[in-house]
Formats: sequence, structure tokens, C-alpha cells
Amino acid sequence: MVARIPATPGIASVPRSSNPIVIACEAPSHLPGRLDVASRQDGAMLAAYALSGGLVGVMAAGARGDIYRYPTPVNVPLQPQRFADAAARDAFFDAREAEATAFGEAVLAARPACGAGDTGCENRRAADRALTEARLADLRTQRASAAVGP
Repeated sequence: MVARIPATPGIASVPRSSNPIVIACEAPSHLPGRLDVASRQDGAMLAAYALSGGLVGVMAAGARGDIYRYPTPVNVPLQPQRFADAAARDAFFDAREAEATAFGEAVLAARPACGAGDTGCENRRAADRALTEARLADLRTQRASAAVGP
């Protein structure tokens, strides 16, 4: 565990790393939430290390995780254990689906365009799209099983 936040919203400082992290949240009257977050290379940090230390500097910084960063902010909305009515449930899940779609589009927009025949790039973009679709499918499943009423 890197941090425990006693109240929300809250802030946690996470060290840079190339490794993904798992954010797990709990709150009274809500179902537990979990979000897997991958780090991405920080182009500005990569350039700074390349200019100051060359290839050796970049390799050392990469090994320490200094050229990576996690997206900020990260939001883990927690699903209430029960919604007052179907409209409240739908509003909650409509907002989560819009956030997931916007996040997926932002990830794709942040990736450079793929060159002709760059299958590695195309595979990364396909994986990003698949993650967004999996998140949307998960939200649809949660919506269908959400409790409504007193």
C-alpha cells in the first residue's frame, strides 16, 4: 500500500514507476471500487534525460522509473449499494460511461499517429480501444445488476 486517504476527495502522492498500480477504494454504503492504472512515458522527462545524460542517462532514468508518470487526476467513482430509483441509477452509469469513453479517446489522442506498417503501434492502439470497450461492458453489467428502490 502506498497511501490511505481518510476522506474523499483526497490526494495521494505516488512515486514514478514503469509498473502499473491498482487503486482500491471503499466507503460506507458503497460497493468497493478498483481501478488499474498504467504509467506512460513522460516525453519531457525523457528529453531532459537524453539531453543531460545521453543514452546512459535515459537508461538509468528508465530503470529508476523517472521517465514515467501516472495520469492525473485519477477518479474512482464508487457505486452506491442501492439507488433511490432507476433514474438515479441511469444518471450514475451514464456519467461513468461518458467518462470512460472520454478517457479512452484521450488516451488514443495522446498516442502518436502510427506509421505505415508499424504493427506495434497499431497493436497498442487496438489494446487501448479494447480496454475502453471492456470498461464499458463492465459498466453495463454493473448497471444491470444495480439495486434500485428502498
